[in-house]
Amino acid sequence: YRVPYNGGWHPSSPKAPPANAVLHGDALKAQAAQWAARGIIEQDAADALCWTSEYFAQGQSLKGVYFVMIGAGSAMGPFPKLLEMGATVVAIDIPGSWGAGGPRPTWTLWKRLCDAARASPGSLIFPLGKPQASCTSDDDMYAASGCDLMNQPGEIANWLVHWQSTIPADAKVVIGNYTYLDGDLHVKLALCADYCIAKLCAARQSTTVAFLCTPTDIHVCPKEAHDAAERNYGSGLGSLGLEMLAHALSGGKLLVKNALAPVKSASGKEIHLVDGLSVAQGPNYGLAKRMQHWRACIAYDAGHTVSSMVAPSTATISVIHNKTFAWAYGGMPYFKYEIFKQETTNAVMAALLMHDTLNAASPKNPKNRKAIGIDNTLELFRTQGVHGGLWRCAYKVDSIGEVSALIYFAGIASPAFTAASAVMLGIVAMMNMKWQ
Repeated sequence: YRVPYNGGWHPSSPKAPPANAVLHGDALKAQAAQWAARGIIEQDAADALCWTSEYFAQGQSLKGVYFVMIGAGSAMGPFPKLLEMGATVVAIDIPGSWGAGGPRPTWTLWKRLCDAARASPGSLIFPLGKPQASCTSDDDMYAASGCDLMNQPGEIANWLVHWQSTIPADAKVVIGNYTYLDGDLHVKLALCADYCIAKLCAARQSTTVAFLCTPTDIHVCPKEAHDAAERNYGSGLGSLGLEMLAHALSGGKLLVKNALAPVKSASGKEIHLVDGLSVAQGPNYGLAKRMQHWRACIAYDAGHTVSSMVAPSTATISVIHNKTFAWAYGGMPYFKYEIFKQETTNAVMAALLMHDTLNAASPKNPKNRKAIGIDNTLELFRTQGVHGGLWRCAYKVDSIGEVSALIYFAGIASPAFTAASAVMLGIVAMMNMKWQ
């Protein structure tokens, strides 16, 4: 199993890893261990990544495993890695007929997906708006491909239920939602995808459900992550009291402590939470991701394996085209973050999905909930976190944006920083800039 990697994303290193910058075997295991030691991922995530590496090193493949991807063309989705490892992908994405004659026709998405499938040992299944035999060319087929999830959720769900009846009863089937739209359309799209997931789960009890959780949300986290955030509070410039000064001068808006007091359950168990919400992402984004959590909880309690874990902040084009976010990303290494490149995120999160699908001992399998200590279903999301450092950071992510951008511009995004940085940090606190 191969993971593209040449370090985290930074404005000074914005390009995708070159073809020869690939981790596999012992090098991949060493990097997983390093990420865990630095607090970039949790130990159980590193273990799952290593398990997947070992599995494929033994000559195994994903042949005979089926993945339904709602939003197959998503930048964050596992599509390329699933095909690379031999899976059959059922792709749900927008109609290829949209935008015909315009500057961005959507049939190019289907060409990209089909080209990837043809170059892989995997297989691709997708809906067509007309019989395949009547397609006069590949371009004609691309234009006829896809479906409108927003307006055809019932038809798509019925198509998926019929499709699953045509494959072996003991075949592994996974359905995941990787869609995204701006504003309230994201909520509507999430609801339509949820309907399809619910219908397929009802038709096939063994179905695995998959989501990528955003790190900028509220999650239950391991005690180890909470304790690390507590230890990190006051390190770096904080050891001189400068970060607390910046917090005070900003009226409590900047550099807010990340480690929260635990919540006690009815049984007396202490539950640790991390508040990673980003106000800039807005309520629609928060609600759409919350709906995915609800479906994950319902499916898990109903006996379905749920491969839903926190993915890292990733430098996708849709994020870094916003210069403010790009500047902030550039300074976040000072706060012990690693911003992942898209290619690395794809491979790492796909590996965890494969682990949860293939390994019966996965913490995402409800048969193991007692052994894992999942009493409240929300504790599902504390397992296998690939949060990029957010859970263990000294400060809440929504309170470090301006400071991170300033650190980037000061050129101090490293453990070695100058006294001038402290002065600038105080200035930004007094300016009390609003983080957009």
